Amino acid sequence: MDPRPNSPEARDISYHMHGYTNARKHQETGPLVIEKGDGVYVEDIAGNRYIEAMAGLWSVAVGFSEKRLVEAATRQMSKLPFYHDFGSKAHSPLIDLAEKLVQMAPVPMSKAYFTNSGSEANDTAIKMIWYRSNALGQPARKKIISRKRGYHGVTIASASLTGLPNNHLSFDLPIANIDDFVTLASIVEKETGRSDERSRVAAVFLNRLAKGMRLQSDPTIIYGLFGGKGKPADRPIYQSDLDKQTPYNTYLVKGLPPTPIANPGRAALEAVANPSKTSDLYFVADGNGGHVFAATLEEHNQNVARYRTLQKKQADAAAKASGQTTAPAAPDGGDAGDNGDSGENGDAGGDAAQ
Repeated sequence: MDPRPNSPEARDISYHMHGYTNARKHQETGPLVIEKGDGVYVEDIAGNRYIEAMAGLWSVAVGFSEKRLVEAATRQMSKLPFYHDFGSKAHSPLIDLAEKLVQMAPVPMSKAYFTNSGSEANDTAIKMIWYRSNALGQPARKKIISRKRGYHGVTIASASLTGLPNNHLSFDLPIANIDDFVTLASIVEKETGRSDERSRVAAVFLNRLAKGMRLQSDPTIIYGLFGGKGKPADRPIYQSDLDKQTPYNTYLVKGLPPTPIANPGRAALEAVANPSKTSDLYFVADGNGGHVFAATLEEHNQNVARYRTLQKKQADAAAKASGQTTAPAAPDGGDAGDNGDSGENGDAGGDAAQ
């Protein structure tokens, strides 16, 4: 970097805020100042030449300094350098380009809409989808699915769709309606592997959210403690785990956790999109790989009692088969993983620790 105080690098540091840039590091190292381009190459102010493999963030498809574009831009700048399309305004280059794009589109298209960036284009697509749902009388149809590690832009809505943590940290992103769908689907993914239960499990959590009840889902506890690695198979969930404050502890924190706890499969996503029509608020294991559902806490506690009785019988049978007279006592602290009557609202599905 040129250290002179009036150098382009120094003035950039003083006056220019960059996007997608580590500001502290930039303060120390300064920018790479690109001076000119030719075809697939660009050149910095020191004369170093580079292949611009990203085509200027995918915006220079025909290369730099293309003579035809320079001439076309010169003609247009001398005639009408700028005009907008708000309020039924238009101009000839806009109309010509819109017509050409619609004709070239690989699928049938009706109109072309112009924006200044990919981020703005995705923001506009979200707005149009939500507007269409409202116009069709389907105001609840606003869910948008976005995958982890996907990139969709850096504006508020498009950054919410972007599945990269650094695009969310310190920006209060993602906004509501964007990530909630995938987050809930990730909980359903971890709660049950049975196709005949997913939509009902999704309904339980949606019903609890609607009533302002804590989700009290064990997989969120596990994620808060162990991250994506999951807990050791031989370790139960203890009461102290339920009491430990993490952003993912849905026994303590109302609403959804801040991020998905897994990559949900298509079946879990479809379950959240099409939940069962039920008033269920609770579920507990049935001892046979499935769950028993309940609409009231009283009914749920009865189901939990039956499950614990079955657990005791199974443990005693296993102990007898191994030569012991009774099953060993639970570890200190007690396994709270099936704690059906814990919390002010009861445990939604606490048996599902994985």
